[in-house]
Amino acid sequence: SFQFLNDARYMNFTETQNLGGTSYQHVGVVMSKDHKTFYVYPGDRRTGKNCDGGLFSTYTMWSEVEVIAPYAFSENVSLNTVTLNAALTTIGEEAFSHSALTSFTIPAGVTTLGPGFIAGAKKITAIGVAEDNTNFQAIDGCVYTKVAEAAPALKDAEGMTLVAVPYGATILNVAEGTTTIGAKAALDGQLESISIPATVETIGAEAFKGNHGITAIYCDAINAPAGADFEEEVFAAELVLPENANLDSYYNDPVWSKFELPEKPIPTGVTDLNTTVTKAQNVYTVDGRLVRQNVTSLEGLDAGLYIFGGKKVAVK
Repeated sequence: SFQFLNDARYMNFTETQNLGGTSYQHVGVVMSKDHKTFYVYPGDRRTGKNCDGGLFSTYTMWSEVEVIAPYAFSENVSLNTVTLNAALTTIGEEAFSHSALTSFTIPAGVTTLGPGFIAGAKKITAIGVAEDNTNFQAIDGCVYTKVAEAAPALKDAEGMTLVAVPYGATILNVAEGTTTIGAKAALDGQLESISIPATVETIGAEAFKGNHGITAIYCDAINAPAGADFEEEVFAAELVLPENANLDSYYNDPVWSKFELPEKPIPTGVTDLNTTVTKAQNVYTVDGRLVRQNVTSLEGLDAGLYIFGGKKVAVK
């Protein structure tokens, strides 16, 4: 099912690959025998030399190729330009991650982009999309899905997804109407500031992994977007939330709760802030569940509202 092509341009490379549990000795690029799937453009990640000995900086994809497999060009530090073909429909996960490419444009026929397909490519300042691509669009140099009506291959989508952020971006203003920030969207980038619109509901795995310099996050989402993931030092960043934010959703989220969050306001209807009484009383939640019996203080209880001594009492 695999073919190892003795392309005259790439005759100086020999390496053993293990694909599908079988070892093959090959020279040059690796594709399926029908030429529809491109698996490997080999390179020596230790020396930075490609299979061509570092002599070539460009590569033109075979015209029959429909799928570029995950990691096919990952960490390739010699190629500056890869010309993609019209038949291409799929670019796999991290296919061009940490490469030396200087520009990247997604062809019109591409319907699937794997997570982090261009992550960590340090020379990429903007990602282009062919104007007649019905599935993806470029906004401020980032790649987004198009709305469902215009993107038949993404017909289940309810809103836009942010798919990829170029390494060159330091300020990310996620486009209005985005509901999902995709997995590995900004993986191994150099973001310093992120603005998240109110429409965002979900943040995919490792979307911001490897971004160690984030100092400010402006999140307009009323409810905490699910799945957020940040490097540990980012939790010292300034987090700005809307005035009407559902603070409980942020306090209860295992990631967002690590930031310094605004104090919860005292809810309407609270009649007492005194958390001690002289006569022992039972403590209940506002929905009637018994929390403690025969106590004179609420000390040690989690922040929230309780019924204590016949009154609503707030513990901060």
